[in-house]
Amino acid sequence: MQLSTVKFLICLKLAMKKFGKKKVVIGCASTFGISIFVLLAAIGLAINLGWLPDTAALPASKINPRHISKLAQMGIIKSGEKVYYFYSAGMFSISEDGNLFTDDRVISYQKFEGQFDVYEATYDEIASIDLDTSGSWLDDSIINITLKDGSWFMLLVSKEADGDKEFHKRLTDLWEIRKMQAQE
Repeated sequence: MQLSTVKFLICLKLAMKKFGKKKVVIGCASTFGISIFVLLAAIGLAINLGWLPDTAALPASKINPRHISKLAQMGIIKSGEKVYYFYSAGMFSISEDGNLFTDDRVISYQKFEGQFDVYEATYDEIASIDLDTSGSWLDDSIINITLKDGSWFMLLVSKEADGDKEFHKRLTDLWEIRKMQAQE
């Protein structure tokens, strides 16, 4: 045993003698509970400030401006392009992964084993958009984008608060509008 562990156990034993076992256990449990609360509050604050990715798919009105700036800085969105919906499955940064659609395109990007890949399609290139809803609340749903040339890519979208269904509906609606505009 290390010296610090021995010191901790001695202090714990002395505290139990002085205050009683029940009070020490309650004190330790309270300290642990407060620590968890503070950690969760810090994570929530980091998400709200745009330092961490949100856990949900977000409509334009709820996307943190820091994320829009970061997408532009990464070259994912073009100047003047409007993002309608965005979701990042990144753990610590939206730079790790992202799925979005804009007024011009549908985009999925990911950083995997040091390689950065971007998949994108304009609305007139798309043949179909299909939602594969996850059967687990832990897993993201998949939106399959099939292009007219037969190629395809996927968008990962969080199921949280039915965000996957709303993301898919809004994307499909916009695609249908673009198809009608192209026929005019």
